[in-house]
Amino acid sequence: MQSANASAPPNAERSAPGSLNRSPWLEQLPQRAPMPALQGAQETDVTVVGAGIAGVATAFFLLRETAHRVVLLEANRVAHGASGFNAGQLVTYFERPICRLAEDFGIAKAVAGQRDVDAAWGLLDLILGESEFVEPTPRFVGHMGMFTLNHLTVHLQNNLMRKRGGLVREQIRISREAPFVADIPAEFAGLYELVPQERVQVLLETDDPRYLAVLSNRKGCMNSALICEHLIHYLAASYGPRFQCYEHSPVVRVELAAGKARALTPEGQLQSHRLVLCTNGFVGVELANADGPEIALPVMVEGTIGYMAGMLTEGSCKPGANSYLMSPRIGEGQAYYYTTRRPFAREGKLHTLTCIGGPDSPQPREQEYDRQAPYPPAALNKLNAHIAPVMGWPDGHTPRYDYLWHGLMGYTPNQVRMIGPNPRNATLLYNLGCNGVGLLPAIHGAWRVSQAIQGARIEPSMFDPA
Repeated sequence: MQSANASAPPNAERSAPGSLNRSPWLEQLPQRAPMPALQGAQETDVTVVGAGIAGVATAFFLLRETAHRVVLLEANRVAHGASGFNAGQLVTYFERPICRLAEDFGIAKAVAGQRDVDAAWGLLDLILGESEFVEPTPRFVGHMGMFTLNHLTVHLQNNLMRKRGGLVREQIRISREAPFVADIPAEFAGLYELVPQERVQVLLETDDPRYLAVLSNRKGCMNSALICEHLIHYLAASYGPRFQCYEHSPVVRVELAAGKARALTPEGQLQSHRLVLCTNGFVGVELANADGPEIALPVMVEGTIGYMAGMLTEGSCKPGANSYLMSPRIGEGQAYYYTTRRPFAREGKLHTLTCIGGPDSPQPREQEYDRQAPYPPAALNKLNAHIAPVMGWPDGHTPRYDYLWHGLMGYTPNQVRMIGPNPRNATLLYNLGCNGVGLLPAIHGAWRVSQAIQGARIEPSMFDPA
């Protein structure tokens, strides 16, 4: 495990509790002048609202798969929302286990949804390859620590669904010393392996004796702000007059009719045949639907602020990502804390960036999220207290962080990404709701939205808007 006491690179600035929101991902962006804001009345074929990973990927697939003109509207600057203030992890799990999702949507839809998100690895590689993105996006096997029979039975049930649905199974190893080994139901035989306790701790990179089992699957790391910025330039160069991106153009009102949508910003308006919402921030946006019942945007997504911290060390080491369940029962209390380790370029030198995250807090519906708000000391104290035993820090040790940042996550009521046409007016489509793990689901959503706009036949899905 990365030592918390490792020295920082020369001339590195440090972040402290109460300091400004400082993201490592935005620091890597190239300096450029802001793009112009939308001015006056314009028209296009498809309007995409939000220039984070969901919106930029949606624009990519629309331009690639159709002949439509696409305009991307961003309230601030490209990737300066959730995509610039996230954990930067590539994972394919949902915040709710697929066995629980099956209770709501049925086994067939839950398995199909998992298969779709698993396939987003291929869509991501297509984007990276065609756009010639050369920055590192490391892939590896990551691990999750478990310590109760509840943890195991839920994830063994997931594995059983994966097996029956023809999906790749996750690897589950259980310590022979775990007191609940004899209580594991017989139906899960063959879906796990018993190993020495030392093996569990080696995989989880911790000496914390609480963790008695480990789940392993494919993970990765990516600077989603950097890929967004790269793709904006790629799309402009590749599709010329069919693509335009406007920054500092917050959409304050959307007006829908039959086959028409109009997005109004403080200085302009944009009319199109389709409008795709790819943003977590709906506070202050009015929506008028002249072709059906009222559509109330704010109730669709609950804002949650996630808190993260990062430490730089000199040199590069093997990338990785581990998570550690915290609540004895899945679905109750604090879900988990996580660590990631990746190569990180700073000041012309390669370093290792170790990130830690997990704490979150609700964003009041009546308040607009302030990305400039200082990092609250209470969030950092909570993070340090929970992760210290995992990291092996001595009592009272407070690490010195190079980066402290927070970001807004959007949670849908069922904690599943919302993708596709609104059933009350198909002129409006969605690719939104990160639900805590948004990068690969957002890329799947981008592809699915492009298919819907093409008129392709798409099977009903658990992602469909209600």
